[in-house]
Amino acid sequence: MTTLGNSLEPNPTWSFDAATRKLTVQKINKVYLTNREYLYIVLAKVTNPGQTEPTDSFVYEIYDPLNNVIEGVSQGITFESLAGGFAFISVAAADTLINKRDVEYTFSMRPQDVFTSAAIIKITCPT
Repeated sequence: MTTLGNSLEPNPTWSFDAATRKLTVQKINKVYLTNREYLYIVLAKVTNPGQTEPTDSFVYEIYDPLNNVIEGVSQGITFESLAGGFAFISVAAADTLINKRDVEYTFSMRPQDVFTSAAIIKITCPT
């Protein structure tokens, strides 16, 4: 477990209780975090769910040193695993000039798994 952020310890103290499935992270920040500063906790070597339905909600809570909840979210943080995945994916434009019309975009992808001839590729373009 590591963290990403300006005022965070890169390798904080942490523990995981397999029975309750609770990850506890301590000594995470070096100084007081400023208002609305992003906080990233990175967990490595996790096995994704074995199905494509959304997981139950993750519960995310911040406690004070006396074990009182300061902030928390108990519903709505879910994860959806995909049936497949890509070993490689990229997009490139034939021309990158601002407001250029009729530009050709090439999507390159190499799926990790086989897919049937009935498969449909959908690409949602940003606005």
